Amino acid sequence: MQSLLQDLEKCIVVQRNKIYILCLLLPLTSCVTFKAYFNTFYNARKIFRDTEELYKKNNYQLNAQIKRNYENAIKKFLYVVKYYPSSPFVDDALYYTSICYLRLEEYVKSIKKFEELLKYAPESKFCILAFDKSSEVLLEKERFDDFEYIYLLIRDMKIFEKLKQEKRMFYEVNFEFLKQNYDNVVLKSEEFLKRYKKSELKDKVAEILVRSYLENKMEDKALSFLNEFYSEEKPEKLPVSYYITLSDIYISKGDTSKAIETLENIYRKSSSPEVFFKLIGLKKLKGESKEKMRTMLLEFKDKTEIDSLKQKALFEIAKTYDERDSLEKKEEVLKEITKISSFTEYGKRANNYLSILEKLKKMNEKEDRDIKEYLSLAEDYYIELSKPLYTEYFLKKAVQIDDSIYTPKAYYFLFFIQKVILNKNEEANKTFEELQEKYPDSFYIEEIRRRLEVP
Repeated sequence: MQSLLQDLEKCIVVQRNKIYILCLLLPLTSCVTFKAYFNTFYNARKIFRDTEELYKKNNYQLNAQIKRNYENAIKKFLYVVKYYPSSPFVDDALYYTSICYLRLEEYVKSIKKFEELLKYAPESKFCILAFDKSSEVLLEKERFDDFEYIYLLIRDMKIFEKLKQEKRMFYEVNFEFLKQNYDNVVLKSEEFLKRYKKSELKDKVAEILVRSYLENKMEDKALSFLNEFYSEEKPEKLPVSYYITLSDIYISKGDTSKAIETLENIYRKSSSPEVFFKLIGLKKLKGESKEKMRTMLLEFKDKTEIDSLKQKALFEIAKTYDERDSLEKKEEVLKEITKISSFTEYGKRANNYLSILEKLKKMNEKEDRDIKEYLSLAEDYYIELSKPLYTEYFLKKAVQIDDSIYTPKAYYFLFFIQKVILNKNEEANKTFEELQEKYPDSFYIEEIRRRLEVP
């Protein structure tokens, strides 16, 4: 009897200020079940926390071991969710699973687990924790559509009120900015900066406010605000974001040379990666030669010790090579990215790019090219790589193949790219005329008229 009581006493657990007491009248099997799911959850959480430490030590970058650890934790957390759906650890498990997927940069899966958490435990504090951590990452990674989606999921829920008002206002400002409601952004940002003068988020809000002024063609107001906002800071203490935002003001005023000069001066003093890549973007806009761009990027890559920055620089170098005449060079650089790591954001993008280039190489080796191959490549370059000019190139090749059931579709896709994405109205109209002439009974003619209001 004494032994049985000791076993049952072990089943009394305190977890996050919630005490679960198993009544002495419960059968022994209840205790065994409890131990099973508790141990599984406890082990998964330990793996997660240990992996978080490794992740931080690795400059918040994935490697093979960290990736395996997060995947192992996911399996254990999902085991609890699947086999013990009534346990008190399900909301915890869903939260940790969502964060693991976030770390693995599997954003769709992360958001799916966040949705499940909201449905399963809408009043759990883990809903707020998951939203807050996810939003920080999604905004940093510029996954703005994903941020908007999770914001709308939770914004009107009662639990959202548990988030600090400072954070609620910050996310609201971001949401309104992404929806291009610039007048609202100005009002809410100004209110935020008055109310939370010492907030760690004030620099980010100030940057959004300046950008909203610029969108409203208020360049002088933007410049005045920026200088006033940082008036008490010593020049050497000004954050690099000040100079980046200042460069945007000059660009808005049409003075790209002044913007470049501003960034070059601060980069010499700070060696900031953020400033460097902003500078690269402006030099590209200004028409800097590809050779000079590569030299700059290679020098940066060789100086930095951070793998993710090496990969980013290499990816920018890869962009300078045109696969139509420098396919091997582009492949070489992309493979160098994957050698550093294939698990990071740029590692995955490089692998994806390489698989598409492999399709292109196989097609180039063939004498007779199928229109479906051109269409497939066009879709890859548009959807996977966000390269509409290459998409247009492959679609122009596709429409040259007449008398195919796929040719009208290729014309339709080409018209859409030219008219909506590239704003080549004259070429788009010519494409539409060719479609009408060659395939007057095509379904796609009416579809273009209906969707884009073409007469």
